[in-house]
Amino acid sequence: MSPAEESLKRAEELLERLEKTRERLESTSDPEAAIDILGELADTLAHPFSKAYALGCAAWFNLYLRDTKTALARAREAVDLSIEQGFLWWQVWGTILGGRALADTGTPAVSVTQIKGGIDGWRMTGSGFTIPYFLALQAEACRKDGRTDDALALVAEARELIGKTDEGFY
Repeated sequence: MSPAEESLKRAEELLERLEKTRERLESTSDPEAAIDILGELADTLAHPFSKAYALGCAAWFNLYLRDTKTALARAREAVDLSIEQGFLWWQVWGTILGGRALADTGTPAVSVTQIKGGIDGWRMTGSGFTIPYFLALQAEACRKDGRTDDALALVAEARELIGKTDEGFY
C-alpha cells in the first residue's frame, strides 16, 4: 500500500470513529456520559491534533460541570500533548482551562497567574475569540483568591471587549 493509500485509510477509520462517537453523543442526554464518551474518544485517537482537540473540549465541558479534578487532568493532558506536537492553540486553551480548575484546588493565586499567562499566549496566536470568557475565568479565580477589585476589573475588561465584538460566549 502506498503512503497516500495508508493516509487515506487512516482518515477513513478516523471518520468512522468520529461518526460512531457522534451517534453515541446524540443518543445521550446526560452531560457526564457525553464527557465520558469524549474522553474515550480522546484516549483512542492516534491522530495527535484530533486528540488534543478532544482533550481540550473534554476539559472545557468538565469545567462547565464544575468537575474541576477531571477538567484539570484533561487540560494537563491536552497541554502536554500540545507541547510535544507544537499545537500552540490547544496548549494555551488547556493552560487557561487548567488554570481555572486550579482555583478550586486551593491554589487560586497560582491559578490567576496561569490563566493570565494563557490569555497572553492566546492573544499571541492572533485569536480574539473567547477572550471575554477567559477573562471571566480569571475573574472567578481572582474572586476565589480574595481579589475582588481585580475580579471586577477583569469583568469590566471583558464587557468592554464584548461591546466592541458582540461576542456573547460566556
